[in-house]
Amino acid sequence: MKQTNKQVLDSVLSDLVGKLPSRKPYNKILLIVAASSFFIALGVYGYFEHFKDPITKTVVREVHVDHPKTDWSKLDRKRRSILAAQSFVFFPEIFSNRRDKYHRVESWLSSKGILTANVRDIFSSGGRRTIVINGNKQEVPRVFYNFYKQQGEVLSVFSDVGQEALTKHWGVSFSTLEERINHWKTQVSEMSRSDLPADILDYGVQEFLVQ
Repeated sequence: MKQTNKQVLDSVLSDLVGKLPSRKPYNKILLIVAASSFFIALGVYGYFEHFKDPITKTVVREVHVDHPKTDWSKLDRKRRSILAAQSFVFFPEIFSNRRDKYHRVESWLSSKGILTANVRDIFSSGGRRTIVINGNKQEVPRVFYNFYKQQGEVLSVFSDVGQEALTKHWGVSFSTLEERINHWKTQVSEMSRSDLPADILDYGVQEFLVQ
């Protein structure tokens, strides 16, 4: 049976102490103190050896790096607009009725060091607003209105975002703009049970092509 460190220490001490003359009890005390110090030092050495890099043989410490924290309200308007557009693209569940629909976007913003008192306010705070698509006025929830107002930034995200980012957030990746938009439209239509986000995006694409 494999002995523990404590059992080894007790065995060594017992063996050494037993060999000392009984008329000198202070020798036993000194030996016990010295032996204990030795094994403590050996344990500390072994602990640091465990964390040594096998290549450099230097102690490796895990360093936790915190991103500088910035409140959403302190960001300039352009930065907020870009982040909101990226959120619309990366997290189509924002348009759904799920209770956790803002969970992923909140975690994503937090990973960037951005603090939000209530992430819902960024996308859907406020009453219904009116939008115009192909000459037709529609009164829509605020989240659709905000999306409507940011069509240009949203299309830029679809066009410029790297495949790695799409794979991370969507689980799949598409190289062409058409494939990306079609996939997003399918996902958001299923989640929102509405064709309105897709209609808004199509309208934005048309406007973009006209320019």
